[in-house]
Amino acid sequence: MNETPDWVFPTLLLSSLFCIVASVIALSAGVTIIFQNLFYVPIIIACIYFLWRGFGFSVLLSVIYLFLFIVFIPDQGLVREAAVRVLIFIGIALVVTLLSAKKEKSDAERAAAEEQYRTVVRDQSEFICRFLPDGTHVFVNEAYCRYFGLNRDEVIGSRFKPEIHPEDIDKVTNLIMSLTPECPTGAVVQRTLNPDGTIFWQRWNTRAIFDEDGVLCEYQSVGRDATLQKEAEAKLRRTKEYLQKLFDHAGAPIVVWNPDLVITRFNHAFSVLTGIPEAEALCSHVSILFPECSRESAMEIISGAMRGERMEGVELQVISRMGDPRSVLWNSASIMGDDGKTVVATVAHGQDITGRKIAEESYRTLFSEMTDGFALFCIVSDDGGREVDYRYLAVNHAYEEMMGLRSDEVLGNTVLSLHSAAGESWIEAYTKGAAGKMPALFEKYSSNLDKYFLVRAFSPGKDQVACIFTDITEKKKAEEIWKMAFDQIEENMYRLSILNDQVRNPLAIITGIVDLHGDEHAETILR
Repeated sequence: MNETPDWVFPTLLLSSLFCIVASVIALSAGVTIIFQNLFYVPIIIACIYFLWRGFGFSVLLSVIYLFLFIVFIPDQGLVREAAVRVLIFIGIALVVTLLSAKKEKSDAERAAAEEQYRTVVRDQSEFICRFLPDGTHVFVNEAYCRYFGLNRDEVIGSRFKPEIHPEDIDKVTNLIMSLTPECPTGAVVQRTLNPDGTIFWQRWNTRAIFDEDGVLCEYQSVGRDATLQKEAEAKLRRTKEYLQKLFDHAGAPIVVWNPDLVITRFNHAFSVLTGIPEAEALCSHVSILFPECSRESAMEIISGAMRGERMEGVELQVISRMGDPRSVLWNSASIMGDDGKTVVATVAHGQDITGRKIAEESYRTLFSEMTDGFALFCIVSDDGGREVDYRYLAVNHAYEEMMGLRSDEVLGNTVLSLHSAAGESWIEAYTKGAAGKMPALFEKYSSNLDKYFLVRAFSPGKDQVACIFTDITEKKKAEEIWKMAFDQIEENMYRLSILNDQVRNPLAIITGIVDLHGDEHAETILR
């Protein structure tokens, strides 16, 4: 309810008393008209300012008027006219009361709305200010004051203006000057400088307010701090540049395609691998990467990637304009849309394994064609962790020939299961190779095969032993023959030395006789 002005109540009392006194004087003088119009004044004042209480007071005042009329005027016809006039008083009082009540309700609602608006403006995070064309502030909210570290009383009525960054002054000025009745709003992103030198970003939306004649009255600006947003944008830009450079200069080939299987990104490494320029690859169908002979199977795998299936270590051939197709090991990841379910792009990167494939083929050729036998074992341990056997993992053709076994008979079986009689001695030899950091070299004789082997054993990995077998049977036999020949020579030399002694003794006797007879008989004796 609105506060009643101080003059209302005294005026209401004085006007009511005046009406009563005037009515008494007029009625006692026999005057029955004119004076009753004076009652409208207190009735209207009471109903406007006191509403239903004023209406009750107006009814009471009307009844007093009728009572005075009955007392001073005995004419029943005039009394009936006075009664009708009382009803008119009450009707007018009721109408004025209803209108006043409606107005008060409307004023209360408007006041509540204004208070709510002021609360919203005061408490919202955006800073709001209104200023005249000369820059004088007529309104600022709490957020504005907090942001610039000012008191509202310091700003209202002053021409406060934040220190705008020198590079943004013209931009702000141009915005203010561009506002017209036809285009009264505009926005600008600007920087302000704090006294300590720090820079803050704000985004301002400004509206110019004009009167009916198009004359500028004032400006209203609503601002929001954009520092964090600008920092995030700068960080995002740096990250994007970093990722772009990483993508462009990565050593691994990388390609991105959309749901239509159209290439959208194609890095330098992929261009080098395939010989396809980046400009040609972009906006082309991904199938151009694959040779005709394997294109259909490759596209089935690519289509699966677009359904969210990841490629992990998938080997596919890609075209190369510099020569034969290249073997590439592919891995991919799907980029999902906002719903987290729809694939909007696929990123795939590859590893050129063509050189490795050639090396593996060369190794397999060497492995199969080498004259020395090769066998790869894994260690079989008991519950206590002691090595008790070795299981075959791989053997080459030379090993099969040496041992008289086929690979399908060997692979998966253990040494003891195939060589039960002499297996334990081989187990001991393999254990030396598995335990040492350096390869172990030893000779072993196979009684089953009647062969000698020079074995080089080493550990290529955890719980594995690899052995290279060289058949030295012929060498051992040659050494045995050589040893026998050497022993025979030694025996013959011994016998020759004995014979030499037997021959040398008679000659010594003869020489002694020659010495006794002198030189003249020496030649005859010796002859």
